[in-house]
Amino acid sequence: MTARNDRNIENILWQEFGEDYILGISFFLFNAAKRFEESRGLSDYIYLDKNLLRQCLIDVLFDLQRLRHFHDIQQENLIKIHSYVAYWWLRRKPFQRMQNCGHIALFVNELFVEKFLLSALSNDLSDVSKYNQNKMSGASAYLQYHLKYRSPNPQTLELFLVGLDVAK
Repeated sequence: MTARNDRNIENILWQEFGEDYILGISFFLFNAAKRFEESRGLSDYIYLDKNLLRQCLIDVLFDLQRLRHFHDIQQENLIKIHSYVAYWWLRRKPFQRMQNCGHIALFVNELFVEKFLLSALSNDLSDVSKYNQNKMSGASAYLQYHLKYRSPNPQTLELFLVGLDVAK
C-alpha cells in the first residue's frame, strides 16, 4: 500500500470513529497483547508485529463501519466488536514466532484470542490472561479446538459468545 492510500484509509476511519475511539481500541489491544505475552513468559519466543496489529485494527474498523452503515446504527454491541477483533486477530496473526523456538508458542494467536473472548464474557478485560478457568474449562477447550482446527468467522465467534453469555 502506498503512503497516499494509507492516509486516505486513516482519514476515512478518523472521520467515522474519531480519535478517542481509535486510540482507545489501539492502546487497549496493544497493552492486552503485551500483558498476555509477559504473563505467559513468551517474550523470548514471540514478538508483536506492529504492522500486522495495525492492519488488524484497520480491518476491524472497516468491518464495524460497514456494520454501522448497513444497519444505520451509531454504536455496535460489544459482543460484535469482540467477535470482529478476534476474527481479524486470527487472520492477521500479529504475534509472530521467533526463529528456532520449536513448538513453543505454536498457537499463540489462537491462545490469545481464546483468553480475549473469555475475559470479555467475564467483563474483566483488564487482563486477558486471567479468567475463571474452572467455570469455563469446557467452553475453553471447545473454543481452543475451534480456533485451531476450524475456520472461525465473526458470526461463529459471536454465536459462541452469545451462547456462553446466555448460559451464565
